[in-house]
Amino acid sequence: MRYALLSLFLLPLSGCGGETQVNFSSAEAAMEAGDAALAARDAEAAVAAFSHAFNHDFVVDCEMAWKARARLCEAELLGGNIEGAKKVLEVVLAPESSATSSGLRRLGDAMVLAGEADLAEQLMVAAVKRFPEEREVFSRIADGLEALKSGDAQALAALGYAGD
Repeated sequence: MRYALLSLFLLPLSGCGGETQVNFSSAEAAMEAGDAALAARDAEAAVAAFSHAFNHDFVVDCEMAWKARARLCEAELLGGNIEGAKKVLEVVLAPESSATSSGLRRLGDAMVLAGEADLAEQLMVAAVKRFPEEREVFSRIADGLEALKSGDAQALAALGYAGD
């Protein structure tokens, strides 16, 4: 993890205030750096790392790809980029998507954590429709969504959705 953090902090910048160029040796390194950036509440670095984790030619298992998308959604929401989060949701809800139930759960958690009830509700409807036999996987999100809509901060905290 230290190497992933080091690579995140030593990212070369383009000359004229352009985008940060991100290079990681593996999807795992990108994920570790993204997780560290998200924990530090650095949305820009987290978005760059998680985007890199599934947008490059790494051989990535499905679970890691969906974890990267969920964390990317969380980073986009942290940075206040609702449109970016909606784009991730569009990819997830596309008919040809290979989303897993655990990936959808992670996305739902990120949306509830960010207080985005509309996005979380869209995700819940699609997730239960796609995985009706795994309805219990989404029960925490459903409870969080209910608490979010009612404004019950204590219930959200009890479910583990307390913000930093």
